[in-house]
Amino acid sequence: NLLKTHRSRSLGFERIRKGVQQNLFLTSGVLIPTALEILMSPMTILIFCGPLYFVNLVGSVLAYHWVTKRISTQRKTFIQKQKEVDQKSDIAISESLQNYFTVQTFGTRALELSKYTQLIKERIEASSNSQGYLARLNLMQRSVILGGTLTNVILALVGVYNGSLTAGDIILLTTVMAQVFGPLWNLGMFYQRWQESFIEINELLELFGQKSPVVEGPNAKAFAPGPGRLELRDVVFAFDQKKVVDHISLVIEPGTFLAVTGPSGCGKSTLLNLLLRFWDPREGQVLLDGQDLRELRFSFRKHISVCPQNHFFFNDTLLSNVRMANIDKYYKTRPAIRSFGTSEQFDEFVPTSQEVEPEILELFTHFQLADKIASLPNGFHYVIGDGGSNLSGGERQRLNLIRCLLKDSQVYIFDEPTNFLDSHNKSLFLEKVEELKRRGKTVIVVSHDLSVVELADKILCLTSN
Repeated sequence: NLLKTHRSRSLGFERIRKGVQQNLFLTSGVLIPTALEILMSPMTILIFCGPLYFVNLVGSVLAYHWVTKRISTQRKTFIQKQKEVDQKSDIAISESLQNYFTVQTFGTRALELSKYTQLIKERIEASSNSQGYLARLNLMQRSVILGGTLTNVILALVGVYNGSLTAGDIILLTTVMAQVFGPLWNLGMFYQRWQESFIEINELLELFGQKSPVVEGPNAKAFAPGPGRLELRDVVFAFDQKKVVDHISLVIEPGTFLAVTGPSGCGKSTLLNLLLRFWDPREGQVLLDGQDLRELRFSFRKHISVCPQNHFFFNDTLLSNVRMANIDKYYKTRPAIRSFGTSEQFDEFVPTSQEVEPEILELFTHFQLADKIASLPNGFHYVIGDGGSNLSGGERQRLNLIRCLLKDSQVYIFDEPTNFLDSHNKSLFLEKVEELKRRGKTVIVVSHDLSVVELADKILCLTSN
């Protein structure tokens, strides 16, 4: 579904961007002017030379079009294969670089090199087939152009001999035909590039064609904030025919710490996706403060703070990555960015302060990251790299927790929050959970760590059945 597509890394957006750019250029800058020129030139031949030459020219143009379309269609399969291999090669290189430590630790350099070499062989094969069809296409196009021109010249010579044409008419005829076949040859070359650009953007078109598993109804209401009471009423959810959540009923009152545990694949992540309405249950209801999520606008998610199991960080500063938890508080907006070619206008977000806010300092100090920040060049303005690659696993996990806690919500969801944490930092996290409870927040923790689960007020144990 659409959610899985966004979570994947297989979309080559740079290739798609270039494909769209090339497609627009070829359509507006080449195709339309050339087509007009080709349409106007045969009329000159019809008026000054006669219908026979006109019919031959039009027949040559149609034959050229048929040859170009037929062979280009056959070549399209190999171009598609070449693009797919290019995409796989890009992913393979990126993953090998990102997983350098894993490759070196397990000594799999030869294996990764073998995989990449196989991809190169597949690309060479696809490229060779594509170039073979291209050579055949060029030969057939040249043959059509030569045949059409030669036929009209022979007919013109016969006309001169019969006295129906003059020598000047032959010059006019050959000039106009060159005026037609020159752009037509270029149009054939551009048609190949145009077809390649469509292959590039086909992936984007497929993405546009996908439908979200959940939609915001036309009569959706704004969420009316409450104390944060969550309720599942006889909820059933299934992937195809396999039930993952089977008739679960549960009430989580504000100020309650609920632990969710169970074996891998038993539906813990599915339950969280239902609470955030990334999916809708097949049966039953999911309610937040007595309001069915299916009847609400998606903006209700602003009132739920989530610490995901996987760390998602931008290649930006530490401060920017944690401030995104509450953009209404940490940023001010001004209408300054206008979409090119439209009247649509976007807000520009500017930090409300150049100084680090006290609550951010408090959380970094609480999770023992203050000394780490002090040792970094530029401190809070240190760029953490792609996905936080410049930080350790434990530092990324604590940063993940800090961002979640900075969002002022009534419901807090933590998915495996103690991964990568030592015992001391685990206790620091549990202190924050107790603090949230005292403030009347609803806390849900998904964990396999029994030392965390046993401290909960309620335990929901899911099974694979």
